Amino acid sequence: NLAYKDDLNPLAKDFIDFILSAEGQKIAEEEGYVPINTNPPSYENIDEQKGSILVAGSTSVSPLMEKLVEAYQELNPEVSIDIQATGSSAGVQSAMEGTADIGMASRELKDSELAELTSLSIAVDGITVIVNKENPLENLSIDELKSIYIGEITKWNEVIK
Repeated sequence: NLAYKDDLNPLAKDFIDFILSAEGQKIAEEEGYVPINTNPPSYENIDEQKGSILVAGSTSVSPLMEKLVEAYQELNPEVSIDIQATGSSAGVQSAMEGTADIGMASRELKDSELAELTSLSIAVDGITVIVNKENPLENLSIDELKSIYIGEITKWNEVIK
């Protein structure tokens, strides 16, 4: 997730437009993420961008962000984008304080954060659940998986149909 203030500067807005474009979503998919839009628009670099952006936050989002920054800077060589992998909470806090243009979070924003920031998903992690091949389980719902992880379901026979 990205987090930013409503008064985002035009350069940072253009970078987000690139991330959400066909080109940006292709990079996300190549990096093993599930794109959030199956038919995104192409990136339109109307004006060559100039300036700098600071992106701060999640250490798990940073590798994808590095690839996105690299591709964006190829199209906009006069742009400098600094990535600071400081952790999700620090990135969101930096966006709220205005010390970072864009915060990165590997979690949903809290209500108190959403009061000051806009949250935007840029891709989704694909998560696979694996069980022993001897286990007859073939399928789990999200609710069943959650119940297993929070300890409400403790035996396979509670979910095997």
